[in-house]
Amino acid sequence: MARRRVNGALVGKLLLLWRRSVKIQVRGLEQLERHPTAVLATWHGRMQGPVFCVAGRGLLTMVSRSFDGDVAAQAIAALGLVAARGSTGRGGVEALDELGQWLEDGRARLAGLTVDGPRGPMTEVKRGAVDLARRVRAPIIPCSFSARPHLRLRSWDRMVIALPLSRMLVAFDQPFEVAADEPTPAACARLKLVLDRLTESLDRELHGRPLWPQPSTIIGS
Repeated sequence: MARRRVNGALVGKLLLLWRRSVKIQVRGLEQLERHPTAVLATWHGRMQGPVFCVAGRGLLTMVSRSFDGDVAAQAIAALGLVAARGSTGRGGVEALDELGQWLEDGRARLAGLTVDGPRGPMTEVKRGAVDLARRVRAPIIPCSFSARPHLRLRSWDRMVIALPLSRMLVAFDQPFEVAADEPTPAACARLKLVLDRLTESLDRELHGRPLWPQPSTIIGS
């Protein structure tokens, strides 16, 4: 456990240095201030930009109960984020319930979820964010980013990583409301459309084309 804390702390320090090296242009950050409670939603492969922008805001998020999750929890703590431990396969229901409790009793006002995580399928919205938003009667704020230059991984999520010294464009979109009587699959489908369009628009602005779904490990220009 001690080694995990050391590893996580080191990763956290590296993330802080990495964040400071990136030139970040952010849009719609005021959306986080306009709502007393909100659920942030992004794709697993586009989490870096939103995470960098919410650093220090006490955002709640979900981290797996694995060894890697132990390291991740310590790392994101350095960025001022708080982790509920769980995932779709291990403790996800409990972790989502913990997020809901923190939002309901005022211990936190923002929660963030990668809506196709932790294992995909890529860009398929799972119901967690919709259920959480409905439970706490809060809007979902879709968010995404693109970067130039960047690295795209061959992982299941085709993760986009902004390289140090790169230009990063991050956007927080208009609030996405979930009606109490809207079927969950319909709400998930609507959220997917919003996130897909937002992500593609950022890619086109920086690169003139979408970066997904091409699986690549090359450094993008």
